[in-house]
Amino acid sequence: MKQVAKHSKRSKTHVHGKVLSTRSLAHALGVSESSIKRWVDDGTIRSARTVGGHRRIPRVDAIRFVRATRASVVHPEILGLAAGVDPRS
Repeated sequence: MKQVAKHSKRSKTHVHGKVLSTRSLAHALGVSESSIKRWVDDGTIRSARTVGGHRRIPRVDAIRFVRATRASVVHPEILGLAAGVDPRS
């Protein structure tokens, strides 16, 4: 994937931001950050790299991953979803 410009800290973690850090997605799904990194590295989750080499996951690709794998979402607000909404359907 092509490199993306580095974003401010707020845009990486902002609820309605367009990209998520591996840490934010791990927190949203209730899994380890290393699991997210592994899934990104093996192509299961699409991502881009910042100029500094950090992985960034587009929010739409995070939701696509949840739907495709039927993963549980512990903190839907991180993905910009309302509480009680099942993104798997």
